[in-house]
Amino acid sequence: MNLQRIVLLGVLGMVFSSALLSANVLIAADQTVMDADYAADTADEAKLHESLEGEIESQIQANDSVDTTALPIDRSVDDILADSITSDYIRAQVEANMDRFYAYLDGDRETLTLEIETEPVVQNVLDELEPELETLRPSDFDETLANVGSDEMAADHGTAIEEMTESESQFLAHRQAFEERVKERIQEETPYPMTDEQLDREYENRREDIRTDLIATQDEQLAAAVEDGTLPASFEAPVRTIMTARIDALTGEIGYDSYVTAVETGMDDLRAAALDEAETRLREEVPSTIDLTEDFGSQERSSMETAQRATGLAGTLTMVLPLVALGAAAIVAWRFPPAVAARSIGLGAAVVGLVSLVGARVAEGAVGSAIDDADGPEAALRFVRLLFEGLFGMLTWQSGGLLVVGLGLVGVSVAIQRGLVLADD
Repeated sequence: MNLQRIVLLGVLGMVFSSALLSANVLIAADQTVMDADYAADTADEAKLHESLEGEIESQIQANDSVDTTALPIDRSVDDILADSITSDYIRAQVEANMDRFYAYLDGDRETLTLEIETEPVVQNVLDELEPELETLRPSDFDETLANVGSDEMAADHGTAIEEMTESESQFLAHRQAFEERVKERIQEETPYPMTDEQLDREYENRREDIRTDLIATQDEQLAAAVEDGTLPASFEAPVRTIMTARIDALTGEIGYDSYVTAVETGMDDLRAAALDEAETRLREEVPSTIDLTEDFGSQERSSMETAQRATGLAGTLTMVLPLVALGAAAIVAWRFPPAVAARSIGLGAAVVGLVSLVGARVAEGAVGSAIDDADGPEAALRFVRLLFEGLFGMLTWQSGGLLVVGLGLVGVSVAIQRGLVLADD
């Protein structure tokens, strides 16, 4: 071959090898670290979701967002939130943010916004609360009802209301005890001793007025409790239903069956109001979304923009460089004899495969050492390690394939020179 053809072959060989080497690395990266699905699978393998559970919980936890007075349950707010932040929820949030991050890198999103959706947690909290609230009985609301009702109706109003629903004998016993307390007060207000018959008549004469006074006192106390925040406003109507039923029962206005029906209706409404109150407080305290990129400064955003540009360039080169390599190989095959073309392309591919193979092993060791020396959450470091192990593993397989193909083409060139193949040429 003359000097001009040798120079042309050398230039084409360099173009082919350079393009193939870069394409080999970029294709491996495109299938691993630059792929959102691969990153999501790697995060799952690294158990990244589990390590983020505490961080996400602290981000969305609303201190005292659920009033335990309004919700008389044994579990704490922290326990309810912890149970509501499920592994499926965390996985979904991590994967959604990875999709947003990679969409930004690929140029499909103009700005990078990483955020936590809290609506699933709020709904999980309500789902956790609802069955617990359904088991609540009037006695569980003793503290809620403490400031509502006359002293003559006795303390622990919720417990007394519940006892009166348990049996008709209990119902009548409470009514009798109430009548005795009222008669004692009547006797104290009367300057002369009264017989039992006189007390009975006097009580009967005053019974309707007593009922009216009790209801008036109850309404006044309910209004005051709502005004000072002791009682949520949504509790006022069901509490009035329950307490009025008790007043009517104690003063003989209604019988046992009507009383039980009224209390059950009031309790159903009270449980529903408690759940609505919990939802209202949760939505007031917990934002619908938490922006994880809100505190990003100019430096962080500049770095992200640089990464976006680099990713865009890498994506373009991933498509262009293989075509450049194929074009250079095609020109070599067209302009030079088969033995020369096969040898040149084969040597280029083999060298690229060998260099990439050695480079992948060396880089994997260097990156692994850097990760070992880095400070940070164990799961996050494990995720990064697995991410790069995947990259170098893919690069190793691709490079090994190039080495085999390159050596095979060199063997073909020898066979052509010896006339074993393409003998006619």
